[in-house]
Amino acid sequence: MDKFDNRAAKYTSTRVGLFDLASTQIPQARFLERECAIARLKLKENIKFCDISAGSGYLADGVFESLNGNVDITCIENSQAFVDILKKKYFVIKSSLSNILVPNQEFDRVGCLAGIHHQQNKLAFYKEAFRILKFGGILVIGDVLEESPPAQFLNNPVDYYSDIGHDGMFIREDEVSQQLEEVGFINVTEKVEYYTWNFPDEPSMISYCKNLFRMTKATLNEVYQVIFEYLPVTQDSAGVHLHWQLLFVTAQKL
Repeated sequence: MDKFDNRAAKYTSTRVGLFDLASTQIPQARFLERECAIARLKLKENIKFCDISAGSGYLADGVFESLNGNVDITCIENSQAFVDILKKKYFVIKSSLSNILVPNQEFDRVGCLAGIHHQQNKLAFYKEAFRILKFGGILVIGDVLEESPPAQFLNNPVDYYSDIGHDGMFIREDEVSQQLEEVGFINVTEKVEYYTWNFPDEPSMISYCKNLFRMTKATLNEVYQVIFEYLPVTQDSAGVHLHWQLLFVTAQKL
């Protein structure tokens, strides 16, 4: 059992509910982030897609919408609390990322958006992703880069103020590509993408972050203070923009 599985066992319905509340109240906040993943997946109608560490299904929802529902989607989650809230239109499996409970060569595309920074044995996940992909299939990973501003934000104020803390084991440039190639992937590419999470105003941004990161020990003012301490925020006529970044990695199985 991976350290991530032990952590996921602590996720309560209340904890997961706060995460889902943020995504439901402002569903377009992370739209640009999700589009970075979707563009790399090279989607086609009637494929079989697997959203790994799916959370409340944000990436799965984006894939479903992009293909107007003409897609077969499976969500993998190691948290029962998340399994319980995922949409019934998806096939949902509770499973460790180290031993994914699906057959070999099951999916055309596999995506994992901000889902592996709690996975200690990442190599085990990469091996499983390779196993469950069909030949010609594509894997896309987007996650927090070690020592980046989001990493500092998550492992400092979020760790301090959230209900069960946050001890992220973030990915490193080049290391992911090296390990993916070791397990058999080819055409591996990496790129850090810089974008914004977008909100109509500051109160919306603060409430969203407080709920998304389950910062239950913090007041709204404390959340406001740490956001501006750790992350760039800009404003214009369109609203408030929280600057974020992830390392996106794309790989193919041939």
